[in-house]
Amino acid sequence: MERYRTRQSCLQPHRRPPNRTVPRLQELTRLLWAGEPADGYSSYDRKIPIIATGLRNLRAHRPNGQVFLRFGRTHMQPLRDAICNPRRDAVLARRHSG
Repeated sequence: MERYRTRQSCLQPHRRPPNRTVPRLQELTRLLWAGEPADGYSSYDRKIPIIATGLRNLRAHRPNGQVFLRFGRTHMQPLRDAICNPRRDAVLARRHSG
């Protein structure tokens, strides 16, 4: 019976505090997602947008809420904002209008 309990505990997911896990993941993956400075915005060419969220936030605010954190940013955003580059879009719009 003792052997069964040990095996069951191995099958349960290991809980890690997100306040430490997400910053650590950001450190380990920085080369994959960090933008390069470019004329008033960050260029993410050849980079992967890594976005994190938690089930509690999704339950509380729904998927359309500000529940997504894009690595490199300091605040939660709706998914569409998290995957976009609004500074680049603004710079490009100014260039085309002028």
